[in-house]
Amino acid sequence: MIQALELEEDTVEVEEEGEEDAGAEDDSDGSA
Repeated sequence: MIQALELEEDTVEVEEEGEEDAGAEDDSDGSA
């Protein structure tokens, strides 16, 4: 369970960082 939580946190961190770099791409994907 802890591992899954850590993975989710890591994904969120990467997504947030990537949004600043390629926010349009994230918005186009509609993943968030």
